[in-house]
Amino acid sequence: MNHKTVKLITPVMGLSLLLSTLAPVIPVSANETNESAVEEAASQYALTDVDIGIANQYITLNATSNNFSVSPSISNVLSSEKVNIINAFVATANTFIKTAKMDISMPVYAIDPSTGKGVLLNHVATLRSAGKNDITLHWNYARIYLNAENTRLAAMGSVGGIGGLVTAATSSVGVGVFVGAVSGILGYKASGIKDGTWWDVNFFTTSITKWGWQ
Repeated sequence: MNHKTVKLITPVMGLSLLLSTLAPVIPVSANETNESAVEEAASQYALTDVDIGIANQYITLNATSNNFSVSPSISNVLSSEKVNIINAFVATANTFIKTAKMDISMPVYAIDPSTGKGVLLNHVATLRSAGKNDITLHWNYARIYLNAENTRLAAMGSVGGIGGLVTAATSSVGVGVFVGAVSGILGYKASGIKDGTWWDVNFFTTSITKWGWQ
């Protein structure tokens, strides 16, 4: 089985993250779920790999609520603009976590950045065959797992049974455009797909940033 990871930026809905160091600071609490405020804050600033690495040290998954929380001390090491965008991502992730707890159609996990371990948010009995279908929610992106059958269908441009998976992963990504992106990457080899795949989708750029084989 090929476990090679491929990193890329594939716009799923034709939207790009707007970079602007001159934009006003928008205070966003990690517990707020106001979509317009979250999206506005997230659209103004980009996070580098270094920023994300630092943030991972200050974000934890609460063992009781299974929500992400950001330590106030993060403001000692990152600018207020960066803290705003981190809080915006965390607020969005917590919204998806709340929804996932009521969803019994597929397993959904929240990943603690301090340990890298996943916590099952719901209880769903599943059968694994040539890969799995589930979601892992990180504080700044969602990972969508598709088994071989659903990967083949998506590669051929068919929504198949992945509608619920994509919707549960991020409300910013439409099922049809996600399938279109997968088809653009794997369509040429659709008939020969025998393994499942995984796809990382950024909450705000609505882009596939990485993908690989299960």
